[in-house]
Amino acid sequence: MKMENLKGGFKVLIVIIAVLAIAATSFWYTYSKATTDLRKTLETVKLVGLDSTGVTFTVDNPTDVPIRVKAINVTIYVNGTVFGRCFQSFIPKLQHVNPSARGRAFYVHVPYWLAYNDIFEKNGTHSLKITGEVTASATYLFITVYETYPIDVQTTWLIGV
Repeated sequence: MKMENLKGGFKVLIVIIAVLAIAATSFWYTYSKATTDLRKTLETVKLVGLDSTGVTFTVDNPTDVPIRVKAINVTIYVNGTVFGRCFQSFIPKLQHVNPSARGRAFYVHVPYWLAYNDIFEKNGTHSLKITGEVTASATYLFITVYETYPIDVQTTWLIGV
């Protein structure tokens, strides 16, 4: 009889180990998928416009995992001088059925807004640098992951009157 109890206990132990292995594998797959899909989406963030009120950006979700962009925060430099800082904290959730969003990040601090016309009316080559970050989350099954992705855009342009 004691041998039968050992066999029964061994079977229970095998079942418990199998359940734990399946749970661990499911967790790892879910976490990996959410993280990978979030990074794919964050790589699509593009700044597509700049004017006197802020920057315009687009973000696309090429995946089947819903992504929520939590915030975008950028600093704009013109000719090496801080021109302004933009922030946006509400961006629609990017579902697979609605995979793209266009948004605006508005100036929250523009130390040189009075010099806006002076900067853009001067002849010559000007440099523009926009740095910052976008923060987002992805939820797949029961796992939510968060990530912050850097933004770094640099360009020059020639103004001639």
